[in-house]
Amino acid sequence: MKGGAHLVVDLLNEALALDPKAMTELCRYRVPCNDALANQLFVHVEVDLVDGICHTGPIGLLNGAVSTVCGGRVAAVWDDGKLVKFVVYQDWFKKPDAVKVEKNND
Repeated sequence: MKGGAHLVVDLLNEALALDPKAMTELCRYRVPCNDALANQLFVHVEVDLVDGICHTGPIGLLNGAVSTVCGGRVAAVWDDGKLVKFVVYQDWFKKPDAVKVEKNND
């Protein structure tokens, strides 16, 4: 049975299939947020390295809820500015082809 984060990804991918334009715009949307929101643990924020201003958006809000309730995170996969799909964040980076394995010849 799929875990909570996988179910959220399935729902997001279904919404993406139904209206790619709306979902793309929603995922691009960011708003500035104050330090109080940036310093709590349940909404994910990003910091602009140039001006130091914190921002959040729908995916940050969703990830805060998903990671708190289910332990996973959602990632949006982009290709040349186009939203392609959603994946469970940790699964995306655990793929064997994404990890370089070096042999120890000792």
